[in-house]
Amino acid sequence: MLVVTCPHCRAAVMPQNDGTCPACRRIIPASQAEPFVIHRGNAGGGEPSQHASSSNSFDAYGQPATWDESPQVAIVRFWRRLFEITPRIVVTPIIVVVNAVIFLLMTLDSGAILLPPTETLLDWGANYGPLTLDGQWWRLLTCAFVHIGIIHIGLNMWVLWNIGQLVERLAGNVGFLALYLLSGLFGSLASVYWNPAVLSAGASGAVFGAFGGLMGFVLLRGDSIPKGILGPLRNSGLTFLFYNMIFGFSIKGIDMAAHLGGLAAGFACGLILSQPLDQVSRLTRIWRNAVMLVLGSLGLMIAWQAAPAAPPDLRGRLAQFGAVERAALDAYNEAVRKYQADRLSADEFAGLIEADILPPWQNVREQFDQLDLAQLPAGSQPSVTKLRQYLLLREEAWTALAIGLKQNDPLRLDEAQEKSAAADRLGRDVGGVD
Repeated sequence: MLVVTCPHCRAAVMPQNDGTCPACRRIIPASQAEPFVIHRGNAGGGEPSQHASSSNSFDAYGQPATWDESPQVAIVRFWRRLFEITPRIVVTPIIVVVNAVIFLLMTLDSGAILLPPTETLLDWGANYGPLTLDGQWWRLLTCAFVHIGIIHIGLNMWVLWNIGQLVERLAGNVGFLALYLLSGLFGSLASVYWNPAVLSAGASGAVFGAFGGLMGFVLLRGDSIPKGILGPLRNSGLTFLFYNMIFGFSIKGIDMAAHLGGLAAGFACGLILSQPLDQVSRLTRIWRNAVMLVLGSLGLMIAWQAAPAAPPDLRGRLAQFGAVERAALDAYNEAVRKYQADRLSADEFAGLIEADILPPWQNVREQFDQLDLAQLPAGSQPSVTKLRQYLLLREEAWTALAIGLKQNDPLRLDEAQEKSAAADRLGRDVGGVD
């Protein structure tokens, strides 16, 4: 393939299939591409020295290490070797397409492109401790393909597209796929370990794993990467970590546990997969992939067995409470209108309360009374306590009303009115339960 000098970064490169420079990733206009000839031997075109020809020291590209080589030639040989060991990038674009298709289907399902409803996220496989730790282990994987809005998926796929192609060429197609999936699984596990009561979703853990894999390769095989590429990689890596740590710990809602779990898993995978570029072969990749999969699977099994018990499903109980409350209040208000219009007797009104309103209400109250507040997030405990008081007041008000109607007891009717008013006041604060 023709080697040219990039008009932007002046590196001697072989243009990629899309006409971009592999060094700076910018388009190389055909009219500006200058032919570049690589001479065997030193960069000046002469023959290698006697010392070089007799030396047994070789670099990562299989060339004598004593040859004098320009940075441009080193970059060319680095990218040429990457294209030789991994001719095609297939996993990264497939992952991007799969994520985009799933997000499109989710958007059609919910009608929301910026912030899908919680129910939609759960239906499509988001990670949620009360469900994941209660046997729905598959959410550890599916959550890596579910995103919370167009901005969320856009950022994740942009980072993956930029970092994934390089890591895939270094690790190979199969190796990169395994690294990506293992990173996503470990990131999801870290999330439910750290904050099991919070719903989480997104490819961030797996994307951080891809970055961690690159860092693992750079750490062990920095001598296989030309300085002109190694320096910018290290700088961009440190910048990536610095800004993500700052934003991750300062902005509420960012799942840093998943990020760090995926980063650590990807880094470990990168250490296992990394090898000198001149030693990469189909066989060496197969056995390194096998080692990574075996160790990764064992790690997942151990981590899953040691996972904490599933916390109470507060979201599910709140959803049930909301449905029961709407039905109970609608039935009660309709009964009041009929009673005031003399279309319902006192006994019939009392019977409706006892048969249709109180049983489902008492069932919800008992479920919240059974909750162990210590297992709930600290921020939710005061609100759940208020909700319990509200449920009890409303139940006592309806019970007193039913008795007062059947016995024509003014004192019970007054009690019902007082407790109903107190429940109304407390009910205004109940909506803040997280």
